[in-house]
Amino acid sequence: MSQTPHLQSLDDPDTLRELTRYLREGLYVTDADGRLLDASPAFLEIVGAATVGDVAGRVFDEFLADPGRRRAAIGAIDATVRELELTLLRADGEQRTVLDTVFQRRDDAGRVFLHGILLDVTPHRALEARLRESATRDALTGAFNRRQLDAIGREMEPDAGGGWGCLYVDVEAFGAYNVRYGQEAGDAVLVRMARFLMRHVRADEPVVRLGNDEFVVILRGATDQRTERVARRLQLTALRTAPTAFSLGWAVRDGDEGIDTLVDRAARRRVPVRVVERMRDARGAEIEELANV
Repeated sequence: MSQTPHLQSLDDPDTLRELTRYLREGLYVTDADGRLLDASPAFLEIVGAATVGDVAGRVFDEFLADPGRRRAAIGAIDATVRELELTLLRADGEQRTVLDTVFQRRDDAGRVFLHGILLDVTPHRALEARLRESATRDALTGAFNRRQLDAIGREMEPDAGGGWGCLYVDVEAFGAYNVRYGQEAGDAVLVRMARFLMRHVRADEPVVRLGNDEFVVILRGATDQRTERVARRLQLTALRTAPTAFSLGWAVRDGDEGIDTLVDRAARRRVPVRVVERMRDARGAEIEELANV
């Protein structure tokens, strides 16, 4: 009977051991209670351990932000869990997103063991998040774009009783400003206006660039009083910190109206805001004039 050549077959233990050393996926073995018995170098790197001795005997769930999710998935079946997405907590405190595949096995004595494959997908999830973010951001100002406003509208639909406030901002005489100072200066004003709005609302209140010179701010969970309070605060701070003259309107969602109707009502209620308008003269010196459009 011929023997399989050494290191030339997956049936050869040395071949499998060599492959394990170079796999990016982390391999591990636990007993039925989840205590780690062995692990590959890639697994150790993923969890932030130096040697197998650092993890041997530890329960796998200790590394997870939500261990109940994995326990429920494994307990619901008798054989396999495939690519269960989990948040893993490394020894250094860093969080990683992993896909966990687990096979349940029994030895000749009937003892249960879990053989697992752990794939670190943290960079991929970070890239996906950046792509989603860029798809909903205005390239010039960094504010959200119309696509994000549509998503907010879909979020509003089932929430007929919830409070939703809207601030509408229109940069006044923007076309004339572009003619007078040039497109580059006009773009700079839009960027500064977006930053002005972002500075004066909460991080969870999205600033959206609607069109060329229009912005809206959506206030989740806002009452009439709070929406007006935010609007008044913008009016007050605009005098010295807004980059140019603008008009401001606000409204609170009425019943189950859609996002476009809410924005239109806020736009119809807009009033002029007094600002000190900053510009530069021919010598490059900054000059100020009071604008009340």
